[in-house]
Amino acid sequence: MSKAETVIVTKAEVLDGHETILVVEDEDPLRRMIARTLERFGYTVHFAENGLAGREVWQSDGAHIDLLVTDMMMPGGLNGMEMSQEFLKDRPDLKVLYISGYSPDLVGADHELDVGVYFLPKPFTNKALLETVRRSLARQSDDSGLFRVMGPTGQSHGFQTGSPADAVERRLRS
Repeated sequence: MSKAETVIVTKAEVLDGHETILVVEDEDPLRRMIARTLERFGYTVHFAENGLAGREVWQSDGAHIDLLVTDMMMPGGLNGMEMSQEFLKDRPDLKVLYISGYSPDLVGADHELDVGVYFLPKPFTNKALLETVRRSLARQSDDSGLFRVMGPTGQSHGFQTGSPADAVERRLRS
């Protein structure tokens, strides 16, 4: 490849996507932040505030959803684990990313996490979210091994907030 043909791929381009994601999260500010972040990077996002509302979205649009991002523990009669199991019966190829404020050890004690599933502990950065979403979508249906806990251990994460200009600046720096 000649110098003129060299293609430079930025980190932002690697995190961009075109897939459709259903975000189910009971905390409104976090749900909106996740949706805005994913939309800013090219994803189509549907969102719901609990498992029952997530089920309604799934019933109307499930055939087009590539990834379910769901809180594991939610009020309202249907938690994230139960909801994802229902959806996987319809679509075994559906990718799932669990998010939770509980440690994976505590979550795993009450709920068996499936092989090939991704888990992102709260709080997390936008970058950690985008990287984990990308990895989840890239996962092959025959992935083996234990579920994956994303994010550096022992490090505090949080969503960055600010003006739209700040968001553009952060995207350029990532």
